[in-house]
Amino acid sequence: MIVLILILIGCAGAYTALPFILKALMRRRFRALKRKDGAVCLTFDDGPDPLTTPDILEALSESGARATFFLLGRHAEEHPELAARIISEGHEVGEHSHSHLHPYATGPIAYWRDINGGRVTVDRLRGTGRYPLFRPPWGKLNALTLLYVILHRRRIILWDLDPKDFANDTPGRISSFVNENIRPGQIVLFHDGRYKKGLSRNVTAPAVRMILKDLGRRGLSAVTVSEILMWGPQ
Repeated sequence: MIVLILILIGCAGAYTALPFILKALMRRRFRALKRKDGAVCLTFDDGPDPLTTPDILEALSESGARATFFLLGRHAEEHPELAARIISEGHEVGEHSHSHLHPYATGPIAYWRDINGGRVTVDRLRGTGRYPLFRPPWGKLNALTLLYVILHRRRIILWDLDPKDFANDTPGRISSFVNENIRPGQIVLFHDGRYKKGLSRNVTAPAVRMILKDLGRRGLSAVTVSEILMWGPQ
């Protein structure tokens, strides 16, 4: 019995601990691959959302900026016209699972179905592109996440700056944090589909407008994830 318990503990540890180690190595390599000259990347998770995504798209369009949207499959299915608009306006889309289940709090079968469901929906939207991107829900990995990206040849995309727009009701505070901390080659995490209850959803787009103006004054352009990585199109 003790041996069985030790085996189960070991398996559970390998399920989460090994990906944790590999994530640290992956992040290190990821940073080495990024361009460091004149460009940053704004990314948006959990959309599309008809209450927030259109305003964000307008803000990007006003500055001629391009961004990457990591879509939830269920939201893309609910708002296909908005997902199509993101692509038609020159932005990049990546996967973010179907329903944003947490990899540590979800059973293996349900978690696999969730991340695979997001892939099916996003592939249907973008086609089989050259650079299929995947941002794991919550930025967390387990053994199934690693198996998934190997089998489907996805690239895990993380981030450098998190201004926590989903929990903030002040655009100025968000933009100040980004403008004070951002450096060429960095990727910023925003959200266009998840906000804490009671907070206004009309916060990310105004913050993005302020950030883009500051980036322009500093001579920095906003590009997609594929463009900012050395393996992407230049």
